Amino acid sequence: NLHGGSFMVGWPSVALLDAVPVAALSGMEVITVHYRLYPEAVHPAALEDVPNVYRVLLKEYKAKNIGIFGGSAGGVLTLQAVPWLRDQGLPTPGAIAPLSAAFQTAIGDSAIWNFRGGFSPPGTVLVPPKGYLGAHNRRDWVPGTSPDDLTDYPPTLWLAGTRAPETSGVITGHSKMLKAGVASELYMIEGGWHTSYSSAPQTPESQDAMAYIARW
Repeated sequence: NLHGGSFMVGWPSVALLDAVPVAALSGMEVITVHYRLYPEAVHPAALEDVPNVYRVLLKEYKAKNIGIFGGSAGGVLTLQAVPWLRDQGLPTPGAIAPLSAAFQTAIGDSAIWNFRGGFSPPGTVLVPPKGYLGAHNRRDWVPGTSPDDLTDYPPTLWLAGTRAPETSGVITGHSKMLKAGVASELYMIEGGWHTSYSSAPQTPESQDAMAYIARW
C-alpha cells in the first residue's frame, strides 16, 4: 500500500485508512510504505523508496503474489511503480490498483466541473505548484508513467467517484488499458468525491467499494 496525501502528508493516518480495511476484509498481509515526503523530498524520491520495500518482499513472496495499491498520490505512485520496477530489472507485480488517481490528473469534464482543473478548491494550496512534482503541469502526463506503452502493466483496478476531479483521467487510463489488452477493471462510486472510498468509511457506498477492492 502506497498511501495518499498529496506527497506531503498521510502517514500514518491515510495509510491506515487504506491498509487496515483491506487487510481485515481480505485476510491478506498488507504492508504500507512510509515513503519520503515533500518538502524534505521531491520527485522521484517517493518512487525510489518503492523498490527498496519490493526487493525485501521478493525474498519471501513471488512477484505474482504481490499487489500494489494506493489512493490519490499513492495511486500515482502505483502507476509509476510498474515502469520504474521494470527499469530496475525487477519483475512486475501480480496486480495493481490505482485508486482516485490517473496518468493525467486534471483533464476532461470532471476536472472542469470539479475544482476547475485541480485536486484543490480554488484558493487553496493542498497541491501547491512547485511542490513534490516541481513545475509539472497537472494536465500533462504524470512524470514516470508510460501510458503509451502499457504492455508491462498487470491486471489493474481503477476506482473513482462520480464527483471526483480525477474521474476523466481514470476513465481515459482504463480505456487505454483495455485497448492495449490489459485486464483492466473500473469501479465507480455514485456521488463519491476524491478518495471517498476511505475518507468516508461510514457510508455504505464506501464500505461497498472497500469490500470490492479487498475481494479484487
